[in-house]
Amino acid sequence: MCKETNKKIDKIIEMLKTVNTNDNSKNSDKIIFEEIKEKNEDQFDSIKTIDNKAGIIIALVGVLTIGLLNSNLLEINFYFTLSIIVLFSLSILFAFLCFIVKSYHRDPDPSNLIEEYKDKLELVTRGQLIRNYACCYRKNENSIRRKKYLLNISIIIVSISIVFILTLLLIVKF
Repeated sequence: MCKETNKKIDKIIEMLKTVNTNDNSKNSDKIIFEEIKEKNEDQFDSIKTIDNKAGIIIALVGVLTIGLLNSNLLEINFYFTLSIIVLFSLSILFAFLCFIVKSYHRDPDPSNLIEEYKDKLELVTRGQLIRNYACCYRKNENSIRRKKYLLNISIIIVSISIVFILTLLLIVKF
């Protein structure tokens, strides 16, 4: 996966080396570098957002569970209330699975960059950074997709639980 990307980027760098470096209209490596770097930053923002939403779900479910346990609904319809608590537990489980610490790829390593590229041309260094960023982006995609999936399941379960609570409240009213 990263090898294919690296080969494409190597071809671009070789092509750019032959182009007059003073002619910025033909020099797209800077644009590629900035775009890939921005995409990587977007990924880490997405991770933070997912974690924040999972934390909000856990807090919401905690408050709803405490409210449910302190109400008289448990006495009125035990099994219906128990099913809501089971759904809340599942929702919290999926939200916690979002928090499982996963090592995300983030390049470059500053010491390696300094040692290996301090005497290289800017174009070569930027090309290596492009390769690193592209590879990190691909490696992080699956982890982020998994986190989103778990968060969505948690949100769906909370939504179903809230519908159950509203149904239980309607049953009690009538």
